[in-house]
Amino acid sequence: MTPINTPSWKKLFVTLDSSVLSRQFVYNFLTPVAIVASILLGIFTFDTPYIFDLVSASIFLFILFFFRNNADIVGLCLILIVEKIGIFIAFQLLTENIYYQGLFFLFALGCMWQIRSDPINKIVVPFILIVVGFELYWTSVGETGPMIYFFFVKIGIYILVRGAIVLRPHYRKGTNYIQGDWLVYNTKGVVCLIECAMVTEYLIRTTINQNAMYLYTSYEYIMQALGVWVMYIVLREAIHEMKARSMMA
Repeated sequence: MTPINTPSWKKLFVTLDSSVLSRQFVYNFLTPVAIVASILLGIFTFDTPYIFDLVSASIFLFILFFFRNNADIVGLCLILIVEKIGIFIAFQLLTENIYYQGLFFLFALGCMWQIRSDPINKIVVPFILIVVGFELYWTSVGETGPMIYFFFVKIGIYILVRGAIVLRPHYRKGTNYIQGDWLVYNTKGVVCLIECAMVTEYLIRTTINQNAMYLYTSYEYIMQALGVWVMYIVLREAIHEMKARSMMA
């Protein structure tokens, strides 16, 4: 005999069905919210990239802590946080000293050598060698060139990020690639090419006196947009993880 307080199978089915529907609504709602929040953050911090980096790093730290039992999300967040720290330190060390600049070029080449299997190196390595040639020429004739080396320091860091993403599942058993890994991996490859194009445009302006300013005027917008895209990738992975947890509950 069925107790009075025990719901019938029909009521139980309706309850479970409505619960699943409500969960689907929540997670379908969270995705566009994450998109809008990422875009708004990128817009309102365009003139203050430090704030954008600080906020996005804080978001990565929050996701890392909240999903600390998910080694895949933790690994991706750690890689991106270390990247931001590395670029911040490099920016603070900007210098016009030619000898220090040479060390930074060596650092960039060392990163490329360390991850020499990365296909992006086929473009970046010859390019950095050409730029080093320009730097040596400018030094020999007594001209002071811009701080081009900073672009290559960033490229070196991006290549390390790509290498860390590829090797991430090998560092810890039970971890796997997630979709966000490859989206970030490809995005950092695009960023490397943009940095090279930025330097190329400068070389055109200085060598053949052409006023090539196309990428120069849109560079900050493009880089900010790609930063927003990477942040959204991580937020989306977190939403997917929340959905997986809810389904298992």
